[in-house]
This record gives sequence, C-alpha cells and structure tokens, in this order.
Amino acid sequence: MPTEFTPELKERAAAALCTFAHVAGAIEIPCLGDAATLPAATRSALDKEESKRVMAACKQLGVSVMAALYASVAGANYTLADVVAKEELRA
Repeated sequence: MPTEFTPELKERAAAALCTFAHVAGAIEIPCLGDAATLPAATRSALDKEESKRVMAACKQLGVSVMAALYASVAGANYTLADVVAKEELRA
C-alpha cells in the first residue's frame, strides 16, 4: 500500500470512481415476487445439460463461471435499464 498519494494514484482513483455513474438507472431487474416476498437463495435457471454447456464455454474462453454469471447480470441490467439513462451514458 503506497504511503503517499501521488498524482498518478489520484488519476487512477478518479478514473475508477467515475465509473460509478454507469450504474445509475441500470439496476432494474424485475422482481418475481411482491413486497411480502422475503429474500431467499437464488434458484438455478439452467438444467444440467445447459449448465454443462456453460461450464464448457467458460473453460474454453478462459473465464470463471462466476465471472460469466456477473457479466450476465450486468448485461441483463443494461438491457433492462431505462433508455434515457443509457443515452446519458453515451453522451
């Protein structure tokens, strides 16, 4: 851990922090329940054969299944995000 806050570190920190703006309006995956639905574990949406195909594809691409899972959630969030919010990100 650096002991001094250099201009390079300041620049890197600013670049990382500015990405937070990209999440505004993006987290909009619809809930399948209602206000009375308690949080619970996620269920697998894939059957065994689909799971095997996903694992094989991840192995071929050199990515972990968790990385693919997080990327799919990010993709779903972006797909479902408000159109205006997405246009603001492109501006």
